Parts: sequence; C-alpha cells; structure tokens
Amino acid sequence: MIYTGEGPIGDQHLSKGNLVLARSITEGFAVPVFHRLRQNEYRYLGRFRVSSYSTGRQDDALGNSRTVYMFELRMMSSSLE
Repeated sequence: MIYTGEGPIGDQHLSKGNLVLARSITEGFAVPVFHRLRQNEYRYLGRFRVSSYSTGRQDDALGNSRTVYMFELRMMSSSLE
C-alpha cells in the first residue's frame, strides 16, 4: 500500500507524522493504519511496517503542484511481529 503523507495544502515536509513514519523504518516499530470511511467513522486495517519512502509531485487540495512524501506500507503477517 502507498500512503501519501500528511498535509493537504502546499509542499509536505519531513516533520510531525511524516517524520514518525520515516523513523519507523530505522527504529523498526509498526504503525496502526486506519481507513476513513466518512466523517468520524474509521475502519482499522491492521499493523503495518513502512518499508521505504520517496518524494513525488501531486496536486494539493487547491489544485497547485506540490512535493509529497509517499510511504510504502506492508501489512504485518501476525500480531506478534
């Protein structure tokens, strides 16, 4: 799964939640992933490991081109990992 980092407007930065995801690669901790179904309703997808990340270009919420972080997430095979 590819997760586009946080921040809907303007260039994204490697700070806050994006920094936590990047650090999880070297520190080895898993991250919980949720899918937003609608406002105030989420579905838990499980625990994932971030295997890599890169930057790319995408339009923001206003239609302006910006830099984004893209994180490759891999689902863990069991709750014991």
